[in-house]
Amino acid sequence: MLASSAKLLYRLLDSNEAVGVYGNYLKQCDWDNMMQFTEYKVATGNLTGIGSRPF
Repeated sequence: MLASSAKLLYRLLDSNEAVGVYGNYLKQCDWDNMMQFTEYKVATGNLTGIGSRPF
């Protein structure tokens, strides 16, 4: 399986909140010939909100 991932986190200066974006792309290798790929491909991702309380 071949996988590629990326993550981006954005936070304003002096802010307690942030937003994160995660992305993944996967391709499956062929079991008979490991130098080739099958037709199976998938892209996934999610969006995350992050907050912290000032203490």
